[in-house]
Amino acid sequence: MTTCGPTVATTFAQFAASTPERFDYIAAHGVYSWVSPAVVETLHQVVEQTLKDGGLFYFCHYVRPKGTRTEFLFHLLQTLMAQMSGPLAGRIRAAVSEAQVLAQEGGPLAQDHPYLQDDLNGLANRDTRYLVHEFCNKYFRPNFFREVAQDLRDIGLGYVGSARAERNNPLNLYPMDDFSAWDGLPFVAKEERASLLGDDEFRWDVFQKGATEPSAQSTARNGYKLDSAKFPYGYPKEATLWSRTVSFDTPVFKTLLEGGHAGTKDIGDLVNGCVDRKQARDTVLDMVASGMFQPLIQAARSPIGRGSVSYGFSHALSKQLFERDFYTEGSCSFSSEIMGSALVFSGFNALATYAMNTNDVDTALAWTRTKLRAMTAQERRNIGVKFKMKDDAFVERETNFKRAVLPRLLKYEILTPIG
Repeated sequence: MTTCGPTVATTFAQFAASTPERFDYIAAHGVYSWVSPAVVETLHQVVEQTLKDGGLFYFCHYVRPKGTRTEFLFHLLQTLMAQMSGPLAGRIRAAVSEAQVLAQEGGPLAQDHPYLQDDLNGLANRDTRYLVHEFCNKYFRPNFFREVAQDLRDIGLGYVGSARAERNNPLNLYPMDDFSAWDGLPFVAKEERASLLGDDEFRWDVFQKGATEPSAQSTARNGYKLDSAKFPYGYPKEATLWSRTVSFDTPVFKTLLEGGHAGTKDIGDLVNGCVDRKQARDTVLDMVASGMFQPLIQAARSPIGRGSVSYGFSHALSKQLFERDFYTEGSCSFSSEIMGSALVFSGFNALATYAMNTNDVDTALAWTRTKLRAMTAQERRNIGVKFKMKDDAFVERETNFKRAVLPRLLKYEILTPIG
């Protein structure tokens, strides 16, 4: 079990110099690309000095070349805001509006950045808090993955995989049919090439102290459970992953499915039960990348609910995120310790999930129907609801919520019975 230590207000440099502790895990979420090179260097010092041998360092970061698209927006808006005065929220809104006008006028700006108008229109519809968070920091600095990997190799860390399991197969990032140019390349070299030539903009990376040349097996280790992301269970015979089409009509898929659809079996045990373990590991990654399966950090619970029982959120964070984000962003996250992440819903399913807190399912669905009918058409469009407010349309969505959504909320203990 993971326990939380005390909160410490200090700089990276002071912490590295003062703490005698050594840690199994270090996480730096939302830091790496948003601080100066000097601060990144002190972060490296913390990791080098306080991470145990074999310990894991997780961080997220923007990467080039695709990250330059967001980097350009950042510098454009920063330049426009520099000529403005007043509260930050008003300045970023005004900068987006002025940038829209500049893009509409054409010229080299629009010619060199053909996606700019669409990006700015998207930003104009985002919540002001999002704009401040993303574009009002002093620094924004994407790097090539190869540069980041080399910096961490210099302090004794090696890349072992992504926190997003589907990214642990570089073939799912690289838009080519012929992968023969990769034959014989080490795992990390394949990853560097995929990030450079593929569709990578943002990465969730895990590096390990003392790792030299790992293979892409992190998803297939004991401790993770393989679970179906669909309920009821039912699967197509193939899936398209970028430019690849993979077949699920294979003996190894059927073996993995037989033991792993319910989210209670360790992935490592499932893989070891197959004759061809390499093929089994690759199949697991393809199953996750297809969106039909996902790894869990704890065993899933029973997906069976009872209509007369009231439920509540396992964590107050789910309620808080909904009330903060849903009506401005149109979607929200419902957190789960079993997943180690969250389910993200918009529209009807998000409202119904929120309404389940302290209610039984029939009461929650009745509240959702009333709530949606009381909204204006524009308010419904803002949260992703486009269907007509007719009884048969509600019945269809209510049936789907009971049949497919509620079981997942129960499996991952986002909701638990309270009566």
